[in-house]
Amino acid sequence: MKKKLIYLLLAGSCLGTSLTTTVYAEDSQVQEDNFSSQDLTVSDGLSVRDYTSVEVVDPSIASAEIIAAPYRGIKITSLAAGTTEVRILNDQGHVDRLFVTVEEDGSLKAGDAILWTGWNSFDDTYNVNGEPANGWTKSETGGWYYFVNGVRKTGWFQDMEDNGNWYYLEEDKGSSWGEMQTGWITDSTGWKHYYLDTNGRMRHSQWIHTTENTPYGPAGYYYLTDDGAVQMNGWAESVTPGIYWYIRPTDGWFNIDDPNCWSTAKLW
Repeated sequence: MKKKLIYLLLAGSCLGTSLTTTVYAEDSQVQEDNFSSQDLTVSDGLSVRDYTSVEVVDPSIASAEIIAAPYRGIKITSLAAGTTEVRILNDQGHVDRLFVTVEEDGSLKAGDAILWTGWNSFDDTYNVNGEPANGWTKSETGGWYYFVNGVRKTGWFQDMEDNGNWYYLEEDKGSSWGEMQTGWITDSTGWKHYYLDTNGRMRHSQWIHTTENTPYGPAGYYYLTDDGAVQMNGWAESVTPGIYWYIRPTDGWFNIDDPNCWSTAKLW
């Protein structure tokens, strides 16, 4: 693999007072003899002059900032011995990460630059191999999200590329914000209930049989209307054509053991 050298301009000699290291890329047009003999070698994917922001994951080990003059680079100030990740972002949302080790004398070592996959803390977008994610993407924690240029969709989402199926992506800004949901969910009114299968697709126009209690009713049969919401009262045609089942108004549950809840005629 072709390598690109990033040279270190060192100042100071001991970690006790911190050591500032200015990192320049080879493409910054600075001559090698302007620097110390120590250098970092990273993969060719890192082009320092393109970046606009930098973040150190463990700020107790080092701090970092972008510098623009006299040459484009990153100024890293070592604070304590250890290893930390440095994330470098450009204005298109593309992120590289560099694992930097601060030695006891304050000098730095780094591995190859790695294209970032994961959440970008700068603008709360998600990247895959350094690029903003698009479409269905499984996160590093295992949840599924739908992204447009790295931005997560939330709430009800109709995927026209999946036969127009509806999905629900968590709206609350918690740890699962934007994550595709499965199973039973209730809307914000507390009155409408929906069922999402194991692939996240909203089921509709059919009976659902569950052997476990739902969040709002007992195990048994529930009818999902055309818009996916559980029918909460009245009669609905059963799984056997021509037979109708009466749905309990309080929670939409059908009692299959009650003969009074069966009929061979439409009663509405």
